[in-house]
Amino acid sequence: MVVCADGNVDAAVAATLAFKFASAGQSCIAPSRFYIHRARYAEFVDKFAAAARAIKVGNGLEPDTRMGPLANQRRVEAMRRFSDDATASGAEIVCGGTQPYASGFFWTPTVLAGVADTAAVMNEEPFGPIAPMAPFDEVEEAIERANRLPYGFAAYIFTQSSSLAATFVASIEAGNIGVNQMSPSLPDAPVGGVKDSVMVTKAGERASKRSSR
Repeated sequence: MVVCADGNVDAAVAATLAFKFASAGQSCIAPSRFYIHRARYAEFVDKFAAAARAIKVGNGLEPDTRMGPLANQRRVEAMRRFSDDATASGAEIVCGGTQPYASGFFWTPTVLAGVADTAAVMNEEPFGPIAPMAPFDEVEEAIERANRLPYGFAAYIFTQSSSLAATFVASIEAGNIGVNQMSPSLPDAPVGGVKDSVMVTKAGERASKRSSR
């Protein structure tokens, strides 16, 4: 997920928040890493975190609940590991980072700021409600940092520049790309990844493997 200096921050926050925390982040096209232009970084982090704090976590049968549990305790432990590892590397937990209830597989919507590329959450698919964020200065830098991993299922950019969008689409290594929106494919269209986001099935056919940037 890349937000450029000319990107619409309010639109980017609204769109990415819904995709990041839907199904408690357990989606193969949920944005995993957030690279925000330094000029818009503080604004985006503040607005995204404020919206994340407003998400009520709990029983899905209650009408005001907006996010339910993770799949199992292993995912809860993974969220704790990602959060602890990121803060040990200098990141700040802006919101969340806790298990809100004594029972159940719940984790609060978590926003991490200033996350180093060496942190585990920037190198593994979190598959949970954690949004790690880092600033960048040039879009080419963001693309290079995004492409450094062996995963390439989905990628997104928010910009008002057609040339920046074209550079992103031409350079990013992802099978699904969204420009100013978070729906890079249609339900009736093939969905696939590149690099290690593709695997070989038992039948010898190539199929998508979960991972996104």
